[in-house]
Amino acid sequence: MVLQLAVACAIVICGCSRDSSPVVAEVNGHVLRESEVNARATNIAALFLHKTGKIDNIEKIKEKFRSGYAKVWVEDRVLEDAAKADGVEVAPEYVEKCRKAAFRNFKAEGDSSYEDLVNLPGFTRELWEDQVLSEARRKVMKDHWEKMEPANLPTNYADMVIAKIAKWNEDMAKTNALQFVKATNVWEKLRAGADFVKTARVNTEKEDEIEDDCEWGTIDDKFLEDDPALRKQLKSMKVGEFSPPIEGDGGILIVRLDSLEEDDGYTVSRIFFHKGNVLTPAPKKDIVAAAERKYVDELFRRKLGELMAKANVRIEPIENKEQQGEKRR
Repeated sequence: MVLQLAVACAIVICGCSRDSSPVVAEVNGHVLRESEVNARATNIAALFLHKTGKIDNIEKIKEKFRSGYAKVWVEDRVLEDAAKADGVEVAPEYVEKCRKAAFRNFKAEGDSSYEDLVNLPGFTRELWEDQVLSEARRKVMKDHWEKMEPANLPTNYADMVIAKIAKWNEDMAKTNALQFVKATNVWEKLRAGADFVKTARVNTEKEDEIEDDCEWGTIDDKFLEDDPALRKQLKSMKVGEFSPPIEGDGGILIVRLDSLEEDDGYTVSRIFFHKGNVLTPAPKKDIVAAAERKYVDELFRRKLGELMAKANVRIEPIENKEQQGEKRR
């Protein structure tokens, strides 16, 4: 038994020493080698291939993973050290939630369980479970830091937000009323005989349309489903006529009907005036929940940033196959 154990240890030690692939990243004593990055990239590519069945972009998926994984790995190791220092354990329920999320994200048609996902041919389950664990650890540290520094929103927080929205809507109503007056003045100039294109180029608030003489293009009834007032107006117009100011397409419009197309199409030009959006407040509980989620996310980024600033990090670029081929030549 002792001999067997000694042989097993020797195999492990020799196996580790044989990994002489370049060091990709180091942080606080942890070392990431290119061989591991490649193995993880192969895993990710296998999952995408399993889900989509497409093989034409597998190499692109691998290269994208390879180019970004070192930074993620460094963050994971820093969080791992922080969890150990604070005595934070990753409870099984966190890991299970991340497994379920992974299954939802990568399952293919016909997969019935997580086991179908991780038993793919050529797939290294241990590496994938390590990534699941890292994701679970992130969630654990989010919760841990929130307990250490809770949001402590004011009890009347939702009422304050709703009051701000009401004030915003009041200001927007005034602004929109002024915009409608502005549009009406332009319309009066057109009725008095002003040239439509010249007037449009001077007054429209869509700068990207000015060079095209404010031609909006061809639209149809389906496009106008969310603008019933504009659709009704266009149906009542003759070619060459322009409309009074109407609300539509996120603003106040004066449109000219340039031509009628087949299948209820309208070729139009327009003068556009911006209109502020009036907001509808969410239920109070949703307002509070959204604020707490935002606080937790910002707290996590701040805490992780502080840890990263103290960490001794070295990240080396990973050469792609083309670069490696040029070196060999």
